[in-house]
Amino acid sequence: MGRSDVMAADGKLVFDTGIDSSGFDKGLKSLGSLAAKSAAVITAAFTVAASAAVNVGSSFTASMSQVAATMGITRMSDDYQMLTASAEEMGAATKFSATQAGDALNYLALAGYDAQQSVEALPTVLNTAAAGGIDLAYASDLITDSMSALGLQMSDLEGFSDKLAKTSQKSNTSVAQLGEAILTVGGTAKSLSGGVEELDTMLGLIADNGIKGAEGGTALRNIILSLSAPTDTAAAAMERLNVSAFDSQGKMRDLSAVFSDFNAALAPLTDQEKTQALNEIFNKVDLKAVNALLGTSAERFDELRGYIENCSGAAEQMAKTMDDNLTGDLTIMSSALEGLGIAAFDKFEKPMRSAVQTVTEDISALTVEVKDGGLSEQFDKISEGAGRLVAAVGELAANDILPAIINSMAAIIEHGGSILSIIAGIGTAVAAIKVGPFIVSFIASVQTANLQLAL
Repeated sequence: MGRSDVMAADGKLVFDTGIDSSGFDKGLKSLGSLAAKSAAVITAAFTVAASAAVNVGSSFTASMSQVAATMGITRMSDDYQMLTASAEEMGAATKFSATQAGDALNYLALAGYDAQQSVEALPTVLNTAAAGGIDLAYASDLITDSMSALGLQMSDLEGFSDKLAKTSQKSNTSVAQLGEAILTVGGTAKSLSGGVEELDTMLGLIADNGIKGAEGGTALRNIILSLSAPTDTAAAAMERLNVSAFDSQGKMRDLSAVFSDFNAALAPLTDQEKTQALNEIFNKVDLKAVNALLGTSAERFDELRGYIENCSGAAEQMAKTMDDNLTGDLTIMSSALEGLGIAAFDKFEKPMRSAVQTVTEDISALTVEVKDGGLSEQFDKISEGAGRLVAAVGELAANDILPAIINSMAAIIEHGGSILSIIAGIGTAVAAIKVGPFIVSFIASVQTANLQLAL
């Protein structure tokens, strides 16, 4: 724009700067709009974060409360604080969340582990679950039940877990399938001279031939029973073959040695004679597993047994390998974020619980009053007035309708303190709910209208 100078009446010069401020004004408006949008985004983000913290925090505390109940301890005890700290630590450092770790602790508690034992066992259970790619709670249940069936102690836990992992690595089975097989064999496996190493070796070799899980466990259990407590017919057949399941001291021999003797004794026989002899000693349904073990070379027996005997740290190493990828990184990050939510929840759990308890008390008080008939008449008026409002909303300004609406709200106004307390409590406990402010505003407007009419 151009510039023009004019002489004022008092002789002073007035200068027209000609500056166009519309762009500046537009910029201010845009900045204000951006600020408003940013505030909305930040508010929404905090709302989502708060909601997430409440969800994960409440789930975690519920899980830990279950652990406390199972162990017979209180949330104020040192044991509870130790268990909580352990679950949170595992949640921050592993792929499993703190809530999942809490669930695992509960299974350990159900197995009879005390707080200290459970904390010590938890990392091993986590490694086993990660190594096997199985649910943490399921892994806890599987391991403790399997060890109980075999008569193992808590001190055997880490070695037992490593043997599961190594067997799954070196034979055609998984940690979960191997666990199910062990559960099925149960206490029968206690008679094996080679303990867990021999048990896992046999189950691994049977699994190499496609007989896995509970099916493999059932087959091995029946084989052990057939050899250790043979029928008269089976005992006679074994005597003819000169094969014994026990040594001179009455202790059961290693199954690999027993089946090696079977192979040597059956070698000169015809196929028909071999089949008849095996049918006399073993159940027909188990012959597939029996033939699998007979067909396994001594070298394979020794190879797998050697792997299982030298497996220290196998579960932990396998777990790390399983998680050494982007998916594992994202899972661990998600678990760590849950820990952040739990930490945030810890800061406002107490005031939230206090607010909810206050709400409950107020609601209970109103309920009693309603049951006593103190509010029934007023609530009838509320229903009547609301019905008339819906039927004649277009005539809201009419003098004969507005007083009816106000009168129908008399009970709410009369008990406004209690109701406002309820709304305040709900608003504190659930910040994302938008209904509370609306009701507060509505009651306030009704109170104002009633005051104006009274004047």
